[in-house]
Parts: sequence; C-alpha cells; structure tokens
Amino acid sequence: MYLKNVVSFLGVKKTNIDKKLGVTTGYVSQWGAIIPEPMATKLALLTNGKLKYDPNLYPKLPKQL
Repeated sequence: MYLKNVVSFLGVKKTNIDKKLGVTTGYVSQWGAIIPEPMATKLALLTNGKLKYDPNLYPKLPKQL
C-alpha cells in the first residue's frame, strides 16, 4: 500500500496517521513510499477494503521445508 494513497484517503498528514492506527509517530516517520505490510492489512480492514492491500508490493518469504 502506498503512503500517498493512505494520506490522500484519510485526508491527514503523515504525522497524524499514527493516531488513526494507534502506533507511535516514530514508527510512522520511518515509513517510505510503501507502508509496512502489517499496517497495510490493518488499514484495509479498518476501511472495509476502500484502501487495498496489494501483496505484490511486499517480498515473498521463502517456503519452509
């Protein structure tokens, strides 16, 4: 999920997203253009899918034996 889409959808600045998600400002300030996968899934749930989680944006983990 792209940060610019989250900011646009929520109508808030990057620094105010922390309150919406219940995380620290420091955590949000470390995000790049793509937000962390756990936050993307949380936002998809909180917005009833209006913000879309795209698994293709995140690296796949190798399969365990």
